[in-house]
Formats: sequence, structure tokens, C-alpha cells
Amino acid sequence: MNREILAERFAAIMDAGENGKFFTAKFIKRSNGQERVMNCRLGVKLHLKGGAKAYDDDEHRLVTVYDVKAQGYRCIPLESLQEINGRTV
Repeated sequence: MNREILAERFAAIMDAGENGKFFTAKFIKRSNGQERVMNCRLGVKLHLKGGAKAYDDDEHRLVTVYDVKAQGYRCIPLESLQEINGRTV
């Protein structure tokens, strides 16, 4: 997937989640190919345990968000992102 499309999808997530707003993301999971719809939020710091991640989001084309229903951090793969707040990206 080309960088322009990935950049557009990243910008769509950043716009939807600006200032801690809740948003819904629809994407295909890398692990098993299932479609996933997640209510999430950017910028949540409350549940951080400390330390650094073992990987770089940019290198793996991921965006880390807080999943409201699961009450934990999850990663959205940019290449399989399909919708944000019901709008196709």
C-alpha cells in the first residue's frame, strides 16, 4: 500500500480522535482476518504501566488507541482500516 493512502488514513484517525473524542473504527485484524469494529479514543494515559513498547508503531504501520469496551490499549493496522465513524477511508 502506498504511503499517501497510509498517511490519509492516519490523518483520518487523528482528526476523528482529536482532543480525546470517542470514535468508531472498522478494520480487519492481522492475526485472523476477522472484521473488527471498535469504539476507541486517542490520548488516554490513565492505564499506562510505564516502560517503552517493544516495537515502533510507525515501522509496523499501526496506531495505538484505547479500546473503550475492552478497557485496554489496542493497535489498528492502517493498511486494513476500512471506516472511521461510518465513513469509508
